[in-house]
Amino acid sequence: MINISRHYLKTPTDWLFFLYNLSVSLFILFNLPVITNGLLLISTHLIIIALYIYLSSLNLNNANAIKLNNYIKIFFIISSLTFLHYESGLINLVIFPDYFDESIKALDLKLFGFPVYRLAEKYLRHNLIAQTFHLFYMTYYFILIIPLLLIYKKHSATYLSFSGPVEKSAFLLLFTMFTCYWIFIIFPVVGPTEVHYQIFEGYGGFVKLINLLYEHGDSAGGAMPSSHVSVSLVVTLFSFKYLKNLAPYILVCFIMLTLSTVYCSFHYGIDAIAGILVGFGLYYLGKYIHFKLKRKLKVNK
Repeated sequence: MINISRHYLKTPTDWLFFLYNLSVSLFILFNLPVITNGLLLISTHLIIIALYIYLSSLNLNNANAIKLNNYIKIFFIISSLTFLHYESGLINLVIFPDYFDESIKALDLKLFGFPVYRLAEKYLRHNLIAQTFHLFYMTYYFILIIPLLLIYKKHSATYLSFSGPVEKSAFLLLFTMFTCYWIFIIFPVVGPTEVHYQIFEGYGGFVKLINLLYEHGDSAGGAMPSSHVSVSLVVTLFSFKYLKNLAPYILVCFIMLTLSTVYCSFHYGIDAIAGILVGFGLYYLGKYIHFKLKRKLKVNK
């Protein structure tokens, strides 16, 4: 561990990425008898850690090669979330044997007075409206990666290595995402996805595209809080610091995406509200932890 930390885990983001994969691997190992394909999941984590360490350890002298490696590292970090998100739905019934949807539905009804996740069914079922909200729901995938790439491009002349604003932004994004994943594992909520398929049955366009993505990559039990909302809010907040010209557009996408999670019946209304609260909380907590880790690791930039 000492050699790894000294040579490869140089930044708070490095440690965060390593420790999350390690902690989930240990969780699976301790619960191996009740987790299907547990060894395969652990092996995948080990591969992810090895690839991340490899990308972090390359000793490159050419500026263009360093930039390319950092762009690849950003893509690798974000693409690994596809597996990590899906995995949370495979191991989220270990602690509790069932989902908490009935409790969340009751709370949602008490808060709003009606099942707000059926809004489209009652009032706004027009195809153009449906396509618009599903399009904004898809912006989440762009929000995850484009701001990080642009932040690195903007500051690469000052911070050629994976440090500075892009490293801090990546830490905040991952800290929020990983916290949400652990919440999903401990407190699984499926969300009203069955209602979504009832309301939007037969729709094409962006609705059909989102359905395909969900059918081949979604994880059951990752609804509360909405990680879409939490992470998008965190990205919006650090974009106002590092991408001031683009930030207003990201803010519009965040607002529409938050509304779309409920309109499209992927989340209960309370999921979105919790996502906002969790996003704000984790953004400022993440900044504090990042600052402390930088001092402990003696990272100057």
